[in-house]
Amino acid sequence: MNLSHIVYTYKIITKTEEESSGSVQRSRLNKYTSRIKQPSNSINFKGFNLPITMDFFEWGKVIVQSESFALVKKHNSKINYHIEILDKYLNVSLKIKDKSILEFTDTILETGKLNSFIRKIKNQEYIFIDGKLIVKKIKKQTKFITKLNSNDFLSKTFVTMDLETRTIIGIMNPYCISIYDGTKTSSFYLLDYKNADDMLISSLKHLMRPKYHNYKVYIHNFSFFDAIFLLRIISELTNLPIKPIIRDGRIIELKFAFEFNKTKLSLFFRDSYLLLPISLSKLAINFNIENKGFFPYSFVNDSNISLDYRGTVPAYKYFNSNNISYEDYFKYSLCYTGKGKGEWNLRDETIKYCEQDCKTLYQIIEKFKKNIFDKFRLDIEKYPTLSSLAFAIFRSNFIKKDQIPIIDGNLFDQLKEGYTGGAVDVYKPFPNKGEKIYRYDVNSLYPATMKYFYMPVGAPTLFEGDISLIGPGSGYNLLNKLFGFFKVEVEAPKAMKIPLLQTRLKTKYGYRTVAPVGTWTGTYFSEEIFNAKKYGYEFKILCGYLFEESNIFSEYVDFIYSFKVNSPSNSPDYIISKLLLNTLYCRFGMNPKMESHLIIAKEETLKLNTQRVITNVIDLKNGKELVSFFDDYDWNLDSEKKKS
Repeated sequence: MNLSHIVYTYKIITKTEEESSGSVQRSRLNKYTSRIKQPSNSINFKGFNLPITMDFFEWGKVIVQSESFALVKKHNSKINYHIEILDKYLNVSLKIKDKSILEFTDTILETGKLNSFIRKIKNQEYIFIDGKLIVKKIKKQTKFITKLNSNDFLSKTFVTMDLETRTIIGIMNPYCISIYDGTKTSSFYLLDYKNADDMLISSLKHLMRPKYHNYKVYIHNFSFFDAIFLLRIISELTNLPIKPIIRDGRIIELKFAFEFNKTKLSLFFRDSYLLLPISLSKLAINFNIENKGFFPYSFVNDSNISLDYRGTVPAYKYFNSNNISYEDYFKYSLCYTGKGKGEWNLRDETIKYCEQDCKTLYQIIEKFKKNIFDKFRLDIEKYPTLSSLAFAIFRSNFIKKDQIPIIDGNLFDQLKEGYTGGAVDVYKPFPNKGEKIYRYDVNSLYPATMKYFYMPVGAPTLFEGDISLIGPGSGYNLLNKLFGFFKVEVEAPKAMKIPLLQTRLKTKYGYRTVAPVGTWTGTYFSEEIFNAKKYGYEFKILCGYLFEESNIFSEYVDFIYSFKVNSPSNSPDYIISKLLLNTLYCRFGMNPKMESHLIIAKEETLKLNTQRVITNVIDLKNGKELVSFFDDYDWNLDSEKKKS
């Protein structure tokens, strides 16, 4: 039944009529209005109206009183206040007969002023000044990031894979695949198969056996170039659900579950670039591994070139000039000219190059694994990205118990309002003739911030009201420091040429980050607020979250930085330490809300669209689609089960 009308019936009465109303009517009226409107001399806590003064003579009828105890019967109630009287505070228990139903403690703020005090009830705190509730604080129940146990041994359950692709008429397809397991290389060339799909199927079936169960398959730049080819083929090789982990458009991990002789096995495809975000050629130099050779990438993009080409070395223009000089090209060409040296063979050169890439990547990962294990007793196979590895190093070696709260849900949404990214301004200088221009760079900006600045820690305390009225400098000094995230009314100097504080505005083109002047309401970190006050900003605090403060990253930075400064600039220790220093800080700004991803038939996408918020669909060109959506449930084609 839909509600169509709301009818109010009322009568306007004079003060005289109100005063002449019977006491029974007044009593009945008070009975109901007390439920919806809090009396001016009390506050409501979970259905109990509590007095807003420490003068217990105003709480009700005093039955018993001594220097250390008082018994007060609440007006028109079965409740009695049992009051322990101490020097500066009262311990109060509300009881019905002998059963305690609520307890609180009142602490006086100023001698002789019984209406300026702090009331603590369970996890809440109320601060009254001159009879007015100034701030309400609630200590939030919080889970903390826990210490991570180190690994006892180093696994060796990974293989490397590489795909060589060509682009003909704007369509990219693989034409060679190589796999290396640390002992043996296996290669697959397009000419040996009916089409690229058959070649991909053959390469995957090579891995679909018990020997490689639960192995990690590392492909450099897998999440950018090679993933879509494998996703399509993998979806055809299994009837089990495929749920890739994707963030910011990049595949973090693709679990491939399948059956082999009625036994369930799994492979995990990963992008090694997300673990070591540097080109393979530079990694080879840093890790002192035999470098990848030269190859004419764009030669195969010519539709007139056959994959069984044999002949002279392709022209210099087909090679990447950033990786090979003309002098090196000339030396390379000499290997294929002259009596007895043979001709250049596209098939042989492609396979040789592809296999070398696999071997190079394998040796890099192997060295990286050993280096990390020796220093931190962690196995990188458990961590698909560099940020997850840096986080694990911090958790296993440097984190303190009950220090860093887990920020998620509504709390994350509220704090995220104050997270707008770095401010960037571009200035075009016009120096006078002969005048010098200086440019500056900051060495280890993220690590320096982590080392020298305090971070919010501990259980967050929600507050409502202008907490600056009781904070440092307020005259009451109830807080050592205002430290946290505050929602504030901002007034920026209108004449300010380069404003400091940013906010986000919704426009017809989407949300935009701006640094305005004038007035607005926004959420900011306390240190930003105090810094802005130095430049003329004015603030009124409305609510927010208080945190403790601690220097939590200093040990981590010192430990990792010591490897960097004591290592040659082209060594593994140098490159690893630099990556780890710059990655951990960003980990703490990640959004805990992630899209779910699923490969399903096209007709199932239509069904899913009626139940979930779909954000993206990629057609795999085989009747199936990679669907991205936000969901609190674990999607299954046969049933839906709520996540535990």
